[in-house]
Amino acid sequence: MVLIRSLILAASAVLPAAAGVWPLPKEQSLGNGTAWINSRVKIEITYAQASNASTTYKLARSSDYSSVTRRRTSQQGLAETRINAAVERAKTQIFKENFVPWMFHKKGEDFTPKFTRKDAIEIKTILIKQTEPEPDNSADAVIDESYTLTIKQDAADLKKATVEICGKSSLGVLHGLTSLTQLFYSDGDNRIYTPFLPVAIADAPKFSHRGLNLDVARSFYSVDDIKRTIDALSWNKMNRLHIHITESQSWPLEIPSMPDLAAKGAYIQSQIYSVEDVAGIYLYASMRGVKVVLEIDTPGHTASIAYSRPELIANFNAQPWAGFCAQPPCGQLMLDSRDVDKFMTDLYTDLLPRLKQSGATYFHAGGDEFNANSAAFDPTVGSNSTEVITPKLQRFVTFIHNQILAAGLTPVAWEEMLLDWNLKLDPKVIVQAWLSTESVQKIVNKGHRAIVGNYQFWYLDCGHGQWLDFRPENFATFYPFADYCSPMKNWRLIYSYDPLEGIAADKAHLVLGGEVHMWSEQVDGQVLDARVWPRASAAAEVLWSGNKDANGQNRTQVSITPRLAEMRQRMVVRGVQASPVTQFWCLQNPGDCQL
Repeated sequence: MVLIRSLILAASAVLPAAAGVWPLPKEQSLGNGTAWINSRVKIEITYAQASNASTTYKLARSSDYSSVTRRRTSQQGLAETRINAAVERAKTQIFKENFVPWMFHKKGEDFTPKFTRKDAIEIKTILIKQTEPEPDNSADAVIDESYTLTIKQDAADLKKATVEICGKSSLGVLHGLTSLTQLFYSDGDNRIYTPFLPVAIADAPKFSHRGLNLDVARSFYSVDDIKRTIDALSWNKMNRLHIHITESQSWPLEIPSMPDLAAKGAYIQSQIYSVEDVAGIYLYASMRGVKVVLEIDTPGHTASIAYSRPELIANFNAQPWAGFCAQPPCGQLMLDSRDVDKFMTDLYTDLLPRLKQSGATYFHAGGDEFNANSAAFDPTVGSNSTEVITPKLQRFVTFIHNQILAAGLTPVAWEEMLLDWNLKLDPKVIVQAWLSTESVQKIVNKGHRAIVGNYQFWYLDCGHGQWLDFRPENFATFYPFADYCSPMKNWRLIYSYDPLEGIAADKAHLVLGGEVHMWSEQVDGQVLDARVWPRASAAAEVLWSGNKDANGQNRTQVSITPRLAEMRQRMVVRGVQASPVTQFWCLQNPGDCQL
Protein backbone atom coordinates (compact mmCIF):
# COMPACT_ATOMS: atom_id res chain seq x y z
CA MET A 1 0.00 0.00 0.00
CA VAL A 2 2.72 2.48 1.01
CA LEU A 3 4.85 1.58 -2.00
CA ILE A 4 1.99 2.02 -4.44
CA ARG A 5 0.90 5.31 -2.89
CA SER A 6 4.42 6.73 -2.90
CA LEU A 7 4.78 6.33 -6.64
CA ILE A 8 3.97 9.36 -8.78
CA LEU A 9 3.85 8.11 -12.32
CA ALA A 10 6.09 9.80 -14.85
CA ALA A 11 4.72 10.89 -18.21
CA SER A 12 6.32 11.67 -21.52
CA ALA A 13 4.50 14.98 -21.92
CA VAL A 14 6.72 17.96 -21.16
CA LEU A 15 5.52 21.30 -19.90
CA PRO A 16 6.79 24.55 -21.35
CA ALA A 17 10.03 25.75 -19.81
CA ALA A 18 8.25 28.67 -18.14
CA ALA A 19 6.63 27.34 -14.99
CA GLY A 20 4.22 29.92 -13.59
CA VAL A 21 2.47 29.91 -10.24
CA TRP A 22 3.23 27.73 -7.19
CA PRO A 23 1.18 26.22 -5.65
CA LEU A 24 -0.76 25.26 -8.75
CA PRO A 25 -3.96 27.35 -9.02
CA LYS A 26 -7.38 25.80 -9.07
CA GLU A 27 -7.97 27.25 -12.55
CA GLN A 28 -5.24 28.78 -14.68
CA SER A 29 -4.94 29.91 -18.28
CA LEU A 30 -1.57 31.28 -19.41
CA GLY A 31 -0.88 32.64 -22.86
CA ASN A 32 2.47 32.96 -24.62
CA GLY A 33 2.57 36.70 -25.26
CA THR A 34 5.04 39.08 -23.62
CA ALA A 35 4.20 42.11 -21.51
CA TRP A 36 6.67 44.42 -19.82
CA ILE A 37 6.36 46.27 -16.52
CA ASN A 38 8.36 48.96 -14.76
CA SER A 39 8.33 50.43 -11.28
CA ARG A 40 6.30 53.46 -12.38
CA VAL A 41 3.22 51.27 -12.86
CA LYS A 42 0.07 52.83 -11.41
CA ILE A 43 -1.50 50.84 -8.58
CA GLU A 44 -5.08 51.47 -7.51
CA ILE A 45 -6.63 49.77 -4.47
CA THR A 46 -10.34 49.60 -3.75
CA TYR A 47 -11.36 48.50 -0.27
CA ALA A 48 -14.72 46.99 0.66
CA GLN A 49 -16.38 49.43 3.02
CA ALA A 50 -19.41 51.68 3.17
CA SER A 51 -17.71 54.52 1.33
CA ASN A 52 -16.28 52.12 -1.28
CA ALA A 53 -13.09 54.11 -0.90
CA SER A 54 -10.51 53.87 -3.64
CA THR A 55 -6.92 55.07 -3.38
CA THR A 56 -4.11 55.42 -5.86
CA TYR A 57 -1.18 53.62 -4.28
CA LYS A 58 2.07 55.56 -4.03
CA LEU A 59 4.11 54.33 -1.09
CA ALA A 60 3.65 52.07 1.89
CA ARG A 61 6.39 51.63 4.44
CA SER A 62 6.13 47.87 4.92
CA SER A 63 8.55 47.98 7.85
CA ASP A 64 6.49 50.63 9.69
CA TYR A 65 3.80 48.81 11.65
CA SER A 66 2.80 51.74 13.87
CA SER A 67 -0.31 52.19 11.75
CA VAL A 68 -1.40 48.68 12.66
CA THR A 69 -1.60 49.56 16.34
CA ARG A 70 -3.60 52.69 15.58
CA ARG A 71 -6.08 50.74 13.45
CA ARG A 72 -6.52 47.52 15.43
CA THR A 73 -10.00 48.65 16.53
CA SER A 74 -11.17 47.91 12.98
CA GLN A 75 -10.74 44.61 11.18
CA GLN A 76 -11.05 46.50 7.92
CA GLY A 77 -8.38 48.95 9.05
CA LEU A 78 -6.05 46.06 9.76
CA ALA A 79 -6.90 44.56 6.37
CA GLU A 80 -6.07 47.78 4.57
CA THR A 81 -2.73 48.02 6.35
CA ARG A 82 -2.03 44.38 5.47
CA ILE A 83 -2.82 44.93 1.79
CA ASN A 84 -0.78 48.13 1.55
CA ALA A 85 2.27 46.42 3.05
CA ALA A 86 1.80 43.43 0.74
CA VAL A 87 1.75 45.68 -2.32
CA GLU A 88 5.06 47.20 -1.29
CA ARG A 89 6.59 43.74 -0.80
CA ALA A 90 5.28 42.63 -4.19
CA LYS A 91 6.92 45.62 -5.86
CA THR A 92 10.25 44.73 -4.26
CA GLN A 93 9.95 41.10 -5.34
CA ILE A 94 9.02 41.94 -8.93
CA PHE A 95 11.54 44.71 -9.53
CA LYS A 96 14.45 43.99 -7.17
CA GLU A 97 14.33 40.28 -6.29
CA ASN A 98 13.81 38.67 -9.67
CA PHE A 99 15.98 36.41 -11.80
CA VAL A 100 16.87 35.42 -15.35
CA PRO A 101 15.31 31.95 -15.92
CA TRP A 102 18.22 30.52 -17.94
CA MET A 103 18.09 27.20 -16.07
CA PHE A 104 14.71 26.37 -17.62
CA HIS A 105 15.91 26.68 -21.24
CA LYS A 106 18.25 24.57 -23.34
CA LYS A 107 21.87 25.61 -23.73
CA GLY A 108 22.25 28.29 -26.38
CA GLU A 109 18.51 28.93 -26.65
CA ASP A 110 17.64 32.59 -27.22
CA PHE A 111 14.74 32.70 -24.76
CA THR A 112 14.79 36.30 -23.51
CA PRO A 113 12.29 38.55 -25.33
CA LYS A 114 13.72 41.66 -26.97
CA PHE A 115 12.30 44.95 -25.74
CA THR A 116 11.52 47.46 -28.47
CA ARG A 117 9.47 50.45 -27.43
CA LYS A 118 7.69 50.49 -30.77
CA ASP A 119 6.18 47.01 -30.36
CA ALA A 120 6.25 46.42 -26.60
CA ILE A 121 3.07 45.79 -24.65
CA GLU A 122 3.45 47.49 -21.27
CA ILE A 123 1.50 46.94 -18.09
CA LYS A 124 0.40 50.41 -17.09
CA THR A 125 -2.06 49.74 -14.29
CA ILE A 126 -2.57 47.25 -11.47
CA LEU A 127 -6.10 47.26 -10.06
CA ILE A 128 -6.52 45.63 -6.64
CA LYS A 129 -9.98 45.11 -5.19
CA GLN A 130 -11.12 43.72 -1.87
CA THR A 131 -14.74 42.99 -2.70
CA GLU A 132 -16.21 42.18 0.74
CA PRO A 133 -15.67 43.58 4.24
CA GLU A 134 -13.01 41.82 6.30
CA PRO A 135 -14.50 38.99 8.40
CA ASP A 136 -14.11 38.82 12.15
CA ASN A 137 -10.93 37.29 13.51
CA SER A 138 -12.19 34.21 15.31
CA ALA A 139 -11.21 30.56 15.32
CA ASP A 140 -14.49 29.49 13.77
CA ALA A 141 -14.71 32.28 11.18
CA VAL A 142 -14.61 30.91 7.65
CA ILE A 143 -12.31 33.26 5.78
CA ASP A 144 -12.63 33.21 2.03
CA GLU A 145 -9.08 33.07 0.64
CA SER A 146 -10.11 32.92 -3.02
CA TYR A 147 -8.87 35.41 -5.58
CA THR A 148 -8.91 36.09 -9.29
CA LEU A 149 -5.97 37.44 -11.26
CA THR A 150 -6.02 38.62 -14.84
CA ILE A 151 -3.50 40.31 -17.10
CA LYS A 152 -4.91 41.42 -20.44
CA GLN A 153 -4.44 44.02 -23.11
CA ASP A 154 -6.62 47.12 -22.99
CA ALA A 155 -9.29 47.09 -25.65
CA ALA A 156 -8.75 50.77 -26.48
CA ASP A 157 -4.95 50.55 -26.71
CA LEU A 158 -3.40 47.16 -27.44
CA LYS A 159 0.05 48.41 -26.43
CA LYS A 160 -1.21 48.75 -22.88
CA ALA A 161 -2.09 45.95 -20.47
CA THR A 162 -3.81 45.93 -17.09
CA VAL A 163 -3.49 43.63 -14.09
CA GLU A 164 -6.58 43.08 -11.98
CA ILE A 165 -6.58 41.24 -8.66
CA CYS A 166 -9.83 40.63 -6.79
CA GLY A 167 -10.22 38.97 -3.41
CA LYS A 168 -13.18 38.81 -1.05
CA SER A 169 -10.84 39.16 1.95
CA SER A 170 -7.43 40.69 2.50
CA LEU A 171 -6.02 37.15 2.51
CA GLY A 172 -7.38 36.57 -0.98
CA VAL A 173 -5.77 39.80 -2.14
CA LEU A 174 -2.45 38.74 -0.57
CA HIS A 175 -2.57 35.41 -2.40
CA GLY A 176 -3.31 37.21 -5.66
CA LEU A 177 -0.31 39.48 -5.15
CA THR A 178 1.85 36.44 -4.36
CA SER A 179 0.81 34.78 -7.62
CA LEU A 180 1.47 38.00 -9.51
CA THR A 181 5.09 38.09 -8.35
CA GLN A 182 5.60 34.57 -9.75
CA LEU A 183 4.64 35.56 -13.28
CA PHE A 184 7.60 37.88 -13.92
CA TYR A 185 11.28 37.44 -14.80
CA SER A 186 14.28 39.64 -15.52
CA ASP A 187 15.78 39.90 -19.01
CA GLY A 188 19.26 40.45 -17.57
CA ASP A 189 19.23 44.18 -18.39
CA ASN A 190 17.08 45.28 -15.45
CA ARG A 191 13.87 45.01 -17.45
CA ILE A 192 11.02 42.88 -16.12
CA TYR A 193 8.59 40.90 -18.25
CA THR A 194 5.97 38.19 -18.18
CA PRO A 195 5.86 35.63 -21.00
CA PHE A 196 2.30 34.55 -20.13
CA LEU A 197 0.06 37.25 -21.63
CA PRO A 198 -2.92 36.92 -21.34
CA VAL A 199 -3.35 35.52 -17.83
CA ALA A 200 -6.58 34.29 -16.25
CA ILE A 201 -6.43 32.67 -12.80
CA ALA A 202 -9.33 31.76 -10.51
CA ASP A 203 -7.96 30.24 -7.36
CA ALA A 204 -8.89 29.02 -3.88
CA PRO A 205 -7.31 26.59 -1.42
CA LYS A 206 -8.45 23.01 -0.89
CA PHE A 207 -7.69 23.10 2.86
CA SER A 208 -7.99 25.97 5.34
CA HIS A 209 -5.04 24.90 7.54
CA ARG A 210 -1.72 24.81 5.70
CA GLY A 211 1.19 24.94 8.08
CA LEU A 212 4.64 24.23 9.43
CA ASN A 213 5.36 23.05 12.97
CA LEU A 214 8.68 24.54 14.10
CA ASP A 215 10.37 23.31 17.28
CA VAL A 216 12.22 26.31 18.74
CA ALA A 217 12.92 24.77 22.16
CA ARG A 218 15.30 21.89 21.44
CA SER A 219 17.26 24.36 19.31
CA PHE A 220 16.76 28.10 19.60
CA TYR A 221 16.01 30.08 16.45
CA SER A 222 16.50 33.82 16.29
CA VAL A 223 13.52 36.07 15.68
CA ASP A 224 15.02 36.79 12.26
CA ASP A 225 15.07 33.05 11.49
CA ILE A 226 11.41 32.81 12.43
CA LYS A 227 10.43 35.87 10.41
CA ARG A 228 12.32 34.59 7.37
CA THR A 229 10.40 31.33 7.72
CA ILE A 230 7.12 33.26 7.89
CA ASP A 231 8.08 35.05 4.67
CA ALA A 232 8.66 31.75 2.90
CA LEU A 233 5.41 30.33 4.25
CA SER A 234 3.50 33.26 2.79
CA TRP A 235 5.20 32.91 -0.62
CA ASN A 236 3.99 29.29 -0.67
CA LYS A 237 0.48 30.36 0.41
CA MET A 238 0.85 28.51 3.72
CA ASN A 239 -1.10 30.19 6.49
CA ARG A 240 -0.12 28.59 9.81
CA LEU A 241 3.09 28.65 11.84
CA HIS A 242 2.83 26.25 14.76
CA ILE A 243 5.61 27.20 17.19
CA HIS A 244 6.52 24.39 19.60
CA ILE A 245 8.06 26.84 22.06
CA THR A 246 8.83 24.82 25.22
CA GLU A 247 10.29 21.37 25.74
CA SER A 248 11.99 19.08 28.23
CA GLN A 249 15.38 20.46 27.22
CA SER A 250 14.66 24.19 27.53
CA TRP A 251 12.04 26.81 28.37
CA PRO A 252 12.94 29.83 26.20
CA LEU A 253 9.66 31.75 26.68
CA GLU A 254 9.51 34.79 28.97
CA ILE A 255 6.56 34.73 31.39
CA PRO A 256 6.80 38.02 33.33
CA SER A 257 4.85 36.76 36.36
CA MET A 258 7.21 33.74 36.54
CA PRO A 259 10.63 35.14 35.66
CA ASP A 260 12.55 32.06 36.81
CA LEU A 261 10.88 29.82 34.21
CA ALA A 262 13.00 31.23 31.40
CA ALA A 263 15.86 32.56 33.54
CA LYS A 264 16.59 29.04 34.81
CA GLY A 265 14.94 26.96 32.08
CA ALA A 266 16.48 28.47 28.93
CA TYR A 267 19.81 27.20 27.64
CA ILE A 268 21.34 30.65 28.10
CA GLN A 269 20.01 34.14 28.78
CA SER A 270 20.50 35.23 25.19
CA GLN A 271 18.14 32.47 24.02
CA ILE A 272 14.86 33.72 25.46
CA TYR A 273 11.86 35.02 23.53
CA SER A 274 10.69 38.19 25.25
CA VAL A 275 7.10 39.39 25.46
CA GLU A 276 7.96 41.90 22.75
CA ASP A 277 9.51 39.18 20.56
CA VAL A 278 6.36 37.07 20.68
CA ALA A 279 4.06 40.01 19.98
CA GLY A 280 6.30 41.04 17.07
CA ILE A 281 6.23 37.53 15.58
CA TYR A 282 2.41 37.45 15.75
CA LEU A 283 2.18 40.85 14.07
CA TYR A 284 4.77 40.05 11.40
CA ALA A 285 2.89 36.86 10.57
CA SER A 286 -0.49 38.59 10.51
CA MET A 287 0.76 41.11 7.97
CA ARG A 288 1.63 38.16 5.72
CA GLY A 289 -1.58 36.21 6.15
CA VAL A 290 -0.10 33.66 8.57
CA LYS A 291 -1.67 32.73 11.90
CA VAL A 292 0.71 31.71 14.69
CA VAL A 293 -0.30 28.77 16.89
CA LEU A 294 1.83 28.69 20.04
CA GLU A 295 2.31 25.37 21.82
CA ILE A 296 3.26 24.74 25.43
CA ASP A 297 3.33 20.96 25.59
CA THR A 298 1.79 19.44 28.74
CA PRO A 299 1.71 17.32 30.84
CA GLY A 300 4.66 15.50 29.24
CA HIS A 301 7.73 17.15 27.71
CA THR A 302 7.84 19.53 30.68
CA ALA A 303 11.12 18.63 32.42
CA SER A 304 12.55 22.13 31.88
CA ILE A 305 10.06 23.44 34.47
CA ALA A 306 12.00 21.50 37.11
CA TYR A 307 14.91 23.92 36.87
CA SER A 308 12.75 26.60 38.51
CA ARG A 309 9.88 24.61 40.08
CA PRO A 310 11.16 21.10 40.90
CA GLU A 311 8.17 20.40 43.17
CA LEU A 312 5.86 20.34 40.12
CA ILE A 313 7.71 17.67 38.11
CA ALA A 314 7.68 13.92 38.67
CA ASN A 315 10.61 11.64 37.81
CA PHE A 316 12.95 14.42 36.64
CA ASN A 317 15.96 13.18 34.64
CA ALA A 318 15.30 9.54 35.50
CA GLN A 319 18.05 7.18 34.33
CA PRO A 320 18.23 5.01 32.38
CA TRP A 321 15.81 7.30 30.65
CA ALA A 322 14.48 5.08 27.80
CA GLY A 323 11.87 3.44 30.03
CA PHE A 324 10.46 6.72 31.29
CA CYS A 325 10.27 9.19 28.40
CA ALA A 326 10.65 9.58 24.65
CA GLN A 327 13.96 11.39 25.04
CA PRO A 328 16.01 12.84 27.90
CA PRO A 329 15.59 14.54 30.23
CA CYS A 330 12.50 12.80 31.57
CA GLY A 331 9.96 14.57 33.71
CA GLN A 332 6.20 15.20 33.66
CA LEU A 333 3.85 17.56 35.45
CA MET A 334 2.17 15.92 38.42
CA LEU A 335 -1.34 15.13 37.31
CA ASP A 336 -3.36 15.66 40.47
CA SER A 337 -1.50 18.44 42.25
CA ARG A 338 -3.13 21.68 43.39
CA ASP A 339 0.28 23.35 43.04
CA VAL A 340 0.37 22.30 39.38
CA ASP A 341 -3.19 23.60 38.94
CA LYS A 342 -2.15 26.98 40.32
CA PHE A 343 0.96 26.99 38.14
CA MET A 344 -1.06 26.34 34.98
CA THR A 345 -3.65 28.96 35.96
CA ASP A 346 -0.97 31.55 36.63
CA LEU A 347 0.83 30.65 33.39
CA TYR A 348 -2.30 30.91 31.26
CA THR A 349 -3.49 34.08 33.05
CA ASP A 350 -0.22 35.76 32.09
CA LEU A 351 0.15 34.36 28.57
CA LEU A 352 -3.23 33.74 26.94
CA PRO A 353 -4.66 37.28 27.12
CA ARG A 354 -1.49 38.61 25.48
CA LEU A 355 -1.74 36.06 22.68
CA LYS A 356 -5.43 36.90 22.21
CA GLN A 357 -4.56 40.59 21.97
CA SER A 358 -1.95 39.72 19.33
CA GLY A 359 -4.63 38.10 17.19
CA ALA A 360 -4.33 34.46 18.28
CA THR A 361 -7.36 32.22 17.81
CA TYR A 362 -5.75 28.85 18.64
CA PHE A 363 -3.53 27.61 21.46
CA HIS A 364 -1.83 24.20 21.38
CA ALA A 365 -1.90 22.46 24.76
CA GLY A 366 0.25 19.51 23.66
CA GLY A 367 -0.49 16.07 25.07
CA ASP A 368 1.87 13.76 23.18
CA GLU A 369 3.99 10.93 24.57
CA PHE A 370 2.73 10.99 28.16
CA ASN A 371 4.60 8.13 29.84
CA ALA A 372 2.79 5.71 32.16
CA ASN A 373 6.03 4.48 33.76
CA SER A 374 6.91 8.01 34.82
CA ALA A 375 3.41 8.41 36.23
CA ALA A 376 4.25 5.60 38.65
CA PHE A 377 6.80 7.98 40.23
CA ASP A 378 4.25 10.81 40.42
CA PRO A 379 3.16 10.97 44.09
CA THR A 380 -0.30 12.11 42.98
CA VAL A 381 -0.69 9.00 40.79
CA GLY A 382 1.64 6.27 42.07
CA SER A 383 0.87 3.74 39.37
CA ASN A 384 1.55 2.91 35.74
CA SER A 385 -1.91 1.36 35.40
CA THR A 386 -4.12 2.86 32.70
CA GLU A 387 -7.14 2.51 35.00
CA VAL A 388 -5.46 4.65 37.65
CA ILE A 389 -3.86 7.22 35.31
CA THR A 390 -6.77 7.89 32.96
CA PRO A 391 -9.17 9.67 35.34
CA LYS A 392 -6.37 11.85 36.68
CA LEU A 393 -5.19 12.67 33.16
CA GLN A 394 -8.80 13.44 32.18
CA ARG A 395 -9.10 15.85 35.10
CA PHE A 396 -5.88 17.66 34.19
CA VAL A 397 -6.63 17.95 30.46
CA THR A 398 -10.20 19.13 31.05
CA PHE A 399 -8.88 21.68 33.55
CA ILE A 400 -6.40 23.25 31.10
CA HIS A 401 -8.65 23.03 28.04
CA ASN A 402 -11.43 24.82 29.92
CA GLN A 403 -9.04 27.66 30.73
CA ILE A 404 -8.02 27.95 27.08
CA LEU A 405 -11.68 28.04 26.02
CA ALA A 406 -12.47 30.62 28.71
CA ALA A 407 -9.70 32.83 27.28
CA GLY A 408 -11.54 32.82 23.93
CA LEU A 409 -9.09 30.48 22.20
CA THR A 410 -9.60 27.07 20.60
CA PRO A 411 -7.46 24.29 22.14
CA VAL A 412 -5.38 21.97 19.98
CA ALA A 413 -4.22 18.59 21.33
CA TRP A 414 -1.98 15.83 20.04
CA GLU A 415 -3.76 12.63 19.03
CA GLU A 416 -2.69 10.49 22.03
CA MET A 417 -5.08 12.28 24.37
CA LEU A 418 -8.06 11.21 22.27
CA LEU A 419 -6.92 7.92 20.77
CA ASP A 420 -4.45 6.33 23.21
CA TRP A 421 -5.92 7.55 26.50
CA ASN A 422 -9.51 7.75 25.23
CA LEU A 423 -10.14 11.05 26.98
CA LYS A 424 -13.37 12.93 26.48
CA LEU A 425 -12.43 16.24 24.87
CA ASP A 426 -14.59 19.28 24.36
CA PRO A 427 -16.13 19.17 20.86
CA LYS A 428 -14.30 22.40 20.00
CA VAL A 429 -10.87 20.82 20.55
CA ILE A 430 -8.89 20.28 17.35
CA VAL A 431 -6.84 17.07 17.36
CA GLN A 432 -3.47 16.91 15.61
CA ALA A 433 -2.53 13.52 14.15
CA TRP A 434 1.07 12.46 13.57
CA LEU A 435 1.31 8.70 13.93
CA SER A 436 -0.68 7.26 11.02
CA THR A 437 -3.32 7.71 8.36
CA GLU A 438 -5.59 5.55 10.49
CA SER A 439 -5.29 8.10 13.29
CA VAL A 440 -6.95 10.73 11.12
CA GLN A 441 -9.80 8.38 10.33
CA LYS A 442 -10.35 7.65 14.04
CA ILE A 443 -10.27 11.35 14.97
CA VAL A 444 -12.91 12.43 12.48
CA ASN A 445 -15.03 9.37 13.23
CA LYS A 446 -15.15 10.61 16.82
CA GLY A 447 -16.45 13.93 15.52
CA HIS A 448 -13.35 16.07 16.09
CA ARG A 449 -11.68 18.33 13.59
CA ALA A 450 -8.25 17.08 12.58
CA ILE A 451 -4.88 18.45 11.47
CA VAL A 452 -2.81 15.84 9.62
CA GLY A 453 0.94 15.29 9.27
CA ASN A 454 1.84 11.61 9.25
CA TYR A 455 5.47 11.23 10.37
CA GLN A 456 6.05 8.64 7.65
CA PHE A 457 5.57 11.38 5.06
CA TRP A 458 5.68 14.88 6.54
CA TYR A 459 8.48 14.88 9.14
CA LEU A 460 11.28 17.06 7.82
CA ASP A 461 13.86 16.13 10.47
CA CYS A 462 14.05 12.44 9.49
CA GLY A 463 16.91 10.62 7.84
CA HIS A 464 19.92 12.49 9.19
CA GLY A 465 21.03 9.77 11.60
CA GLN A 466 20.69 9.37 15.34
CA TRP A 467 21.41 12.35 17.56
CA LEU A 468 21.94 9.98 20.50
CA ASP A 469 25.16 8.25 21.51
CA PHE A 470 25.27 4.48 22.02
CA ARG A 471 27.11 2.46 24.61
CA PRO A 472 29.76 0.10 23.21
CA GLU A 473 27.70 -2.99 24.02
CA ASN A 474 24.83 -1.59 21.90
CA PHE A 475 26.99 -0.53 18.95
CA ALA A 476 26.13 -3.49 16.74
CA THR A 477 22.42 -3.32 17.58
CA PHE A 478 21.98 0.24 16.35
CA TYR A 479 24.57 0.30 13.56
CA PRO A 480 24.48 2.22 11.15
CA PHE A 481 22.64 4.56 13.54
CA ALA A 482 19.58 5.47 11.50
CA ASP A 483 17.05 7.62 13.33
CA TYR A 484 13.58 6.36 14.22
CA CYS A 485 11.90 7.94 11.19
CA SER A 486 14.56 7.31 8.53
CA PRO A 487 14.89 7.67 5.63
CA MET A 488 14.74 11.36 4.81
CA LYS A 489 11.36 12.36 3.42
CA ASN A 490 12.17 13.77 -0.01
CA TRP A 491 9.78 16.14 -1.76
CA ARG A 492 8.37 13.38 -3.98
CA LEU A 493 7.30 11.34 -0.95
CA ILE A 494 5.90 14.45 0.72
CA TYR A 495 3.92 15.24 -2.43
CA SER A 496 2.49 11.71 -2.56
CA TYR A 497 0.73 12.06 0.80
CA ASP A 498 -3.06 12.48 0.57
CA PRO A 499 -4.53 14.12 3.71
CA LEU A 500 -7.95 12.65 2.89
CA GLU A 501 -6.86 9.06 2.35
CA GLY A 502 -9.46 6.71 3.77
CA ILE A 503 -11.72 9.55 4.94
CA ALA A 504 -15.42 9.13 4.18
CA ALA A 505 -16.93 11.90 2.07
CA ASP A 506 -19.26 12.98 4.89
CA LYS A 507 -16.28 13.38 7.25
CA ALA A 508 -13.89 15.18 4.87
CA HIS A 509 -14.96 18.63 6.13
CA LEU A 510 -13.49 17.72 9.53
CA VAL A 511 -9.97 17.49 8.06
CA LEU A 512 -8.91 21.13 8.32
CA GLY A 513 -5.59 20.56 6.61
CA GLY A 514 -2.12 19.68 7.78
CA GLU A 515 1.37 20.60 8.87
CA VAL A 516 4.86 19.49 8.02
CA HIS A 517 7.06 19.15 11.08
CA MET A 518 10.56 20.41 11.75
CA TRP A 519 11.75 18.98 15.05
CA SER A 520 15.08 20.40 16.05
CA GLU A 521 17.29 17.82 17.70
CA GLN A 522 19.77 18.27 14.80
CA VAL A 523 18.64 21.54 13.24
CA ASP A 524 19.35 25.16 14.09
CA GLY A 525 19.28 28.50 12.29
CA GLN A 526 22.40 27.66 10.28
CA VAL A 527 20.68 24.85 8.36
CA LEU A 528 16.99 25.62 8.87
CA ASP A 529 16.25 26.94 5.38
CA ALA A 530 17.82 24.01 3.56
CA ARG A 531 16.06 21.44 5.74
CA VAL A 532 12.61 23.01 5.37
CA TRP A 533 12.61 24.36 1.81
CA PRO A 534 11.59 23.37 -0.78
CA ARG A 535 10.30 20.16 0.79
CA ALA A 536 7.66 22.13 2.70
CA SER A 537 6.68 23.68 -0.63
CA ALA A 538 5.60 20.22 -1.80
CA ALA A 539 3.22 19.98 1.16
CA ALA A 540 2.04 23.52 0.43
CA GLU A 541 0.81 22.50 -3.01
CA VAL A 542 -0.85 19.33 -1.68
CA LEU A 543 -2.73 21.44 0.87
CA TRP A 544 -3.59 24.18 -1.63
CA SER A 545 -4.65 22.23 -4.70
CA GLY A 546 -4.20 18.53 -3.84
CA ASN A 547 -1.77 16.14 -5.49
CA LYS A 548 -4.05 14.91 -8.28
CA ASP A 549 -4.99 16.34 -11.66
CA ALA A 550 -8.48 17.06 -12.97
CA ASN A 551 -8.88 13.38 -13.88
CA GLY A 552 -8.08 12.21 -10.36
CA GLN A 553 -4.63 10.90 -11.34
CA ASN A 554 -1.44 11.69 -9.44
CA ARG A 555 0.36 14.61 -11.05
CA THR A 556 3.47 13.51 -12.88
CA GLN A 557 6.87 14.32 -11.42
CA VAL A 558 8.02 15.67 -14.76
CA SER A 559 5.24 18.28 -14.50
CA ILE A 560 6.06 19.17 -10.89
CA THR A 561 9.86 19.35 -10.93
CA PRO A 562 10.35 22.52 -13.05
CA ARG A 563 7.65 24.37 -11.16
CA LEU A 564 9.09 23.44 -7.78
CA ALA A 565 12.60 24.30 -9.00
CA GLU A 566 11.37 27.73 -10.04
CA MET A 567 9.72 28.26 -6.66
CA ARG A 568 13.01 27.30 -5.04
CA GLN A 569 14.85 29.82 -7.23
CA ARG A 570 12.47 32.60 -6.20
CA MET A 571 13.05 31.80 -2.53
CA VAL A 572 16.82 31.84 -3.02
CA VAL A 573 16.87 35.26 -4.67
CA ARG A 574 14.77 36.56 -1.77
CA GLY A 575 17.28 35.36 0.81
CA VAL A 576 16.06 31.87 1.78
CA GLN A 577 18.81 29.27 1.35
CA ALA A 578 16.58 26.48 0.02
CA SER A 579 18.04 23.19 -1.23
CA PRO A 580 18.16 22.36 -4.96
CA VAL A 581 15.35 20.30 -6.47
CA THR A 582 17.43 18.67 -9.22
CA GLN A 583 20.50 19.44 -11.34
CA PHE A 584 20.38 22.20 -13.94
CA TRP A 585 20.85 19.85 -16.92
CA CYS A 586 17.61 18.09 -16.05
CA LEU A 587 15.79 21.41 -15.85
CA GLN A 588 17.20 22.40 -19.25
CA ASN A 589 16.16 19.07 -20.76
CA PRO A 590 12.77 18.28 -19.22
CA GLY A 591 11.70 14.67 -19.50
CA ASP A 592 15.24 13.36 -20.13
CA CYS A 593 16.05 12.51 -16.50
CA GLN A 594 13.37 9.93 -15.78
CA LEU A 595 14.20 6.50 -14.38
